[in-house]
Amino acid sequence: MRISYEHEPHPQIAARKALKPPKTADQAVGINGRIGLTLTAIVGTMWCAYAFALLALAVLPQAVGGGVLTLVQWLSQTFIQLVMLSVIMVGQNLMGRAADKRAELTYNDAALEAIAEEMRRDPKIFYMSTAALPPLLKEFGPQRVRATPITEAALTGMAIGAAGCGFRPIVDWRQVTFCFVAMDQIVNQAAKIHYMFGGQVQFPILFRASVGGGGLVAAQHSQS
Repeated sequence: MRISYEHEPHPQIAARKALKPPKTADQAVGINGRIGLTLTAIVGTMWCAYAFALLALAVLPQAVGGGVLTLVQWLSQTFIQLVMLSVIMVGQNLMGRAADKRAELTYNDAALEAIAEEMRRDPKIFYMSTAALPPLLKEFGPQRVRATPITEAALTGMAIGAAGCGFRPIVDWRQVTFCFVAMDQIVNQAAKIHYMFGGQVQFPILFRASVGGGGLVAAQHSQS
């Protein structure tokens, strides 16, 4: 007897994929919202801040001649309200664009972006996995993105030794199931070695792995 199996994803998964990620521009409701976003984009530029600064400086001699009170009023009402308002809007526009970018990223993309950012910042960080990730390999090369043999215990032990020598390794087991074969290195070495050295040596290591079922990758690749 032949038994066939067809995977049917939950309806909510299809509904979520159909929805586009929310963006700042999508929050505009009606004509008032569109006008507000347009004016914010125009006023929120450094060129607009420079223009307001020149206008404020044009009336500065009159403010100086009017005494201390007039000078304070000029500083609080003219300079701060006009110039600083534009500078603040510049920051808000930048944060809005960053939020839009984050909305378009998947969880995995966001994690890779964070790792790449740290690797650019610290040359002592290197990445080890049984399969080198193409985006990281392309940017940082094989010296810092290592494709290791399929031996999680060995690459975990290498990370512990490298961390004790001043490096900051990232170990990617890919599937969390595979960390079980490295449990001796994790429990008896990585978790204790800092205290075995009397707290005198730091062992910074980042362990990564994917978890969860739903990917149709069989029992030993679906651990949660």
